[in-house]
Amino acid sequence: MKKIKLFYNGARLKDIYPHATKWQVFKYKVRKFVNKVVQMTILTTILSVVVAVTFFIGRYSKADIVLADEPNYSEKIDALKLEVVDEIALCESTNVSQDKALVKYDNNRKGTLAQKNIPSFGVMQFKVSTVQMFWKQLYDKDITNYEATLIALDNTKAKNLAKDAIFGLTGAVHHWTCADKSIIDKVSIIKELS
Repeated sequence: MKKIKLFYNGARLKDIYPHATKWQVFKYKVRKFVNKVVQMTILTTILSVVVAVTFFIGRYSKADIVLADEPNYSEKIDALKLEVVDEIALCESTNVSQDKALVKYDNNRKGTLAQKNIPSFGVMQFKVSTVQMFWKQLYDKDITNYEATLIALDNTKAKNLAKDAIFGLTGAVHHWTCADKSIIDKVSIIKELS
């Protein structure tokens, strides 16, 4: 029968434990193997537990994500709308002050004599019928000629009505003769931003 030569860390097992029998060598090998298996099992279990705990902690304790507030562009858009209205007012009436109570007669209009001498009021050069039409379309309310004239002569109310009409009604910007292509382009861009 051939002798088994066992080595442990580069030294023969016979030299470490010279009186070892085959049975003792076998037990030693089995014990060594079992210890390695147990160590690997423990290590694998610990790693699995760590990964599982990390996963569950990450899953159930989500960090509060704070999104930055979206910038409020509505104020800037309103300022752009007012700039367009002021530009129209500057062209229509040189943005005359309210105390002048500007009234102009449009002699260049085409049509009958009765249509030619219709007055335009205030900074936005509104005609009474235009104020009434916009008021009805925007606020669904009929107003008298007197109320329409007062609105047209009040610079603040006239500009607010013009702003609401230009940006709320389709084609309203074309009621002003000063609404050239650049103003119409600005209006369409501002409408897209809104």
